[in-house]
Amino acid sequence: MRSLFIGLGHMGGPMARRIETGAGHQLFSVYDTDLAKSSHFANRLTSLDSIDSPTIFTMLPNDNALEQTFMETKLFHRIQKNSL
Repeated sequence: MRSLFIGLGHMGGPMARRIETGAGHQLFSVYDTDLAKSSHFANRLTSLDSIDSPTIFTMLPNDNALEQTFMETKLFHRIQKNSL
C-alpha cells in the first residue's frame, strides 16, 4: 500500500518507521515542516503539491496544525475520492 505520512516529530517519526518496517507498507512519501525530522526519509520527502497516495497518515501536534497543513497546501481539495 502506498502511503503518505505527514508529521515526523516525537510520535510521527517512530510511527512512520514502524509502519514501513514492521507492517510492510511502502511509505511513498513523507512530509514535515522541519527538514531535520525528515532526515531518515530523505529520499521520500514531498512538497504536498502532487499527492497521489490513497492513504494519508497524520501525526500532527493539534487540530490547528492539521487544519493549517491541509488548508494552506490545499491538500484537502486534492485528496483522491475514496482515500483514507
